[in-house]
Amino acid sequence: MIRKYTKVIESPKKSKIKKYILWISIIALSLLIAGLLLKPLSTILTKLMIGLLPFFIALIIVYILKQPRKLIANKLLKNTFSHAKNPQKVRMNIALFVVFILFIALLIGIFWLIVPKIINIIEDVITNSDNYINKLKDQLISLLDKMPYLQNFINENTIDTQLDKLIDTLGEYKDNLPQIISNVGSSLLNIFNLLLIGIIFAFLILLNIDKYKSAFNKLYSAYKTPTQVYRTTNFIHKADKIFVDYGFCKLIEGIIILLTVTIGLIICGSKMPFELAIFMALLNVIPYIGPIIALVPILLVNLVLSSVNTALISTLVAVLIVIFVTSFITPLIVGKKIKIDIFTVLLSLTIGGALFGAIGMILAPPITAVIIYSIKNAVNNKLLNQYYTNRKT
Repeated sequence: MIRKYTKVIESPKKSKIKKYILWISIIALSLLIAGLLLKPLSTILTKLMIGLLPFFIALIIVYILKQPRKLIANKLLKNTFSHAKNPQKVRMNIALFVVFILFIALLIGIFWLIVPKIINIIEDVITNSDNYINKLKDQLISLLDKMPYLQNFINENTIDTQLDKLIDTLGEYKDNLPQIISNVGSSLLNIFNLLLIGIIFAFLILLNIDKYKSAFNKLYSAYKTPTQVYRTTNFIHKADKIFVDYGFCKLIEGIIILLTVTIGLIICGSKMPFELAIFMALLNVIPYIGPIIALVPILLVNLVLSSVNTALISTLVAVLIVIFVTSFITPLIVGKKIKIDIFTVLLSLTIGGALFGAIGMILAPPITAVIIYSIKNAVNNKLLNQYYTNRKT
């Protein structure tokens, strides 16, 4: 007896269902494994991020200074060193040295201006805490008398109680004042050292960037088809452009905020206008959230060193300036180069901050822009392939 075996051909619908079930199973298994390994992986990632912090700082500096370097080489040094063997390379190297000398001088100047004042203010506030707190108490009580409706939310007894607690807390710090100042100075010095290491890494990256690009192209071309190499090269160029545009945009935006906030705080009679504006310009690297954090020092410094009215007016002026710059000037600078909406930026900041802290928040917007571009590019390539396939058939 001969048995006949017939080949069962599955319908396309059943095949798709099996494919979806397989993918769902893989995703579920991956999530299960990730859940089991989440805690050890989180610890490893945290240590890795701390160790790689100078490298991430270097990348940020690279993408901030790449555009100024090109501008100096192609505009200011144009038609110079024409008799050299490789004039463009000479111009780029000289521009690199100029940019980094200016950047280091700027950092040293900022630390030279800010660090002594911060230490002096901390020492003065802790030493003379009673006088400052009593002055603040009188101003708050005077403000309550001028605005009776505020008494529904706060009264003089509450002010007395909270400020007395603050006096007791600051009194405890008086005995440890030298240690506190030493800790603050040490922390600021560590930040400066970290920046210097990042600057050295950034300098080496920019100095040898052409060699890295050439080595990558040779290695990638050896294992991929010309079409894949072409697409990958285009994607890398686009991603690089997004990061350069974003870094240059944040640099220009920071300079505008520094100048406008300084002028605004001077007009308001704020204490330490330039130093507070520098702090806001630096924190502006973190979109939307950074300037909000920077408002706290403006409020506190003026509450302690000036008056309640000055503190409130200075904070309000800083808020209005940042809103104006980020809403009207920034879109003109960025244009259509980094086209992501506010919701996407805030979502990327939340995820980046939760996973990698401050560095994650700084790098989140350009990385998100690159991911969105890669998805759009993949979809367009897929549709293009389908179009040509349909035409052939």
